[in-house]
Formats: sequence, structure tokens, C-alpha cells
Amino acid sequence: AAVDDQGVVYAFGEGRKGQLGGGNMFTVEPYHPLKTGVRRGALGALQGFPSQCTPSGAWKGKADLRVCEVVCGGQFSVAREACALEGSQLVRGFEELEAALRGLREVYGESASVRAAWAHVRQERCEIGRGSEGTVLVWGSGKHGELGLGEVQHSPFPRPLPGLREVSIRQLAAGQRHVLAVDVQGLLFSWGCGASGRLGHGDVQDRRGPALVQFFAASLRVDLCAAG
Repeated sequence: AAVDDQGVVYAFGEGRKGQLGGGNMFTVEPYHPLKTGVRRGALGALQGFPSQCTPSGAWKGKADLRVCEVVCGGQFSVAREACALEGSQLVRGFEELEAALRGLREVYGESASVRAAWAHVRQERCEIGRGSEGTVLVWGSGKHGELGLGEVQHSPFPRPLPGLREVSIRQLAAGQRHVLAVDVQGLLFSWGCGASGRLGHGDVQDRRGPALVQFFAASLRVDLCAAG
């Protein structure tokens, strides 16, 4: 999978488990003798050319989420929208403008022009916040809870992860059958297959929804995570 500079997710490769996010178990790309990326007889199960994932706007005001990261496991994919800090960084020069106006307010606080400019900047900050909530999307298949959707083991299209609805995620990592996620506070969450202790909960139990890794929650903060 790949993400372009507009936050759109494209997927390609094998799709028999819904991991391409196209809304079904197979792609719509038919066999064509001149397109060597698609194998004859594959019944559309292989996508040799990048295809945009099903739009995610059904739950966000009919406007697609701006995805900034996507990771892939064995038969599933996980993506996240930008968090608030990343959202402001996506708007070129916004933070510099906000800082400059903050300084002007301290000197020319009674100026109508400065007040109007500041109101506009605060409105823009609210718009960025609404579009940068760190929402996590999942799709594909996983019998060990890799999707984090409870007992749901298959989703052929991107779905928001309810277990992280109130959490803003800033980094993802996926192993073959498990997922790690770091939020903006530096807390680590994990779900999926727990074999060999890979989820960090002190046991080998699977987790079918995001679970906070208590080891770091007490006094440590996670900067980056990786999953093998």
C-alpha cells in the first residue's frame, strides 16, 4: 500500500482476504494480455496496478480522511489520519504565521486588523483540528484479532477502529499478525496475536481490540515502535 501527498491510500498486490480495501475479496482489474501485472486465471485476486481504496468519508462529513501513514501485516492493513501536530505542519507556513500574529497581538492588541487576522487563524486551527484527529482505519482479515474489531475477522473496506475513537494516534507498526500504535501522549497500544509475548502485556493471549501496554503507561513515554 502507498499514500500520496493528498492523503489518498492506494493498494496493490494480493486481495483475496480483503487487504486491498476495495470493498470486496477481489479486485475489479480484469486480465489483460498487455498488462503483465495481472496474471491470467487469477480471477481478479491480484492487483498489479495501484488502485484507490474505498473512500472513507461515510463517517466524517462525507469528506475523505487525510491519511498520512499506512502499514501492512500478513493479510490486513492499518492506516491513520494525521494527528493535530502533523495537521498544522501540512499547511505550509501556518505555524510561523500563528506565532507571528501571537506576537503582534501582544503589541497591537487593540488593532482591528490584528484581531481580524487572529480570528481567521484560530478558525483555520479549528479546521485543521477537525481534519487531523489521528483516526485509525483497518481492513483485511485476521483470525487473531489483527483488525482490532472484536469478533469481526474480515473487513473488505476501511473501517474506523472504535477502540481508539478517543485516542489520537501518531505512529503505527504492523507485524505478520499484530499491530502496535503510539498516541500523541506517548502511550503504546497493541492488539492481535499475542504468541511469544509480542503484544507486551506479560502473557501470550491474543487481544481482539486495542489494549494499553501498562509497562510504559506508569512513567515512560514511547517515541517510536516497531513490529516484527
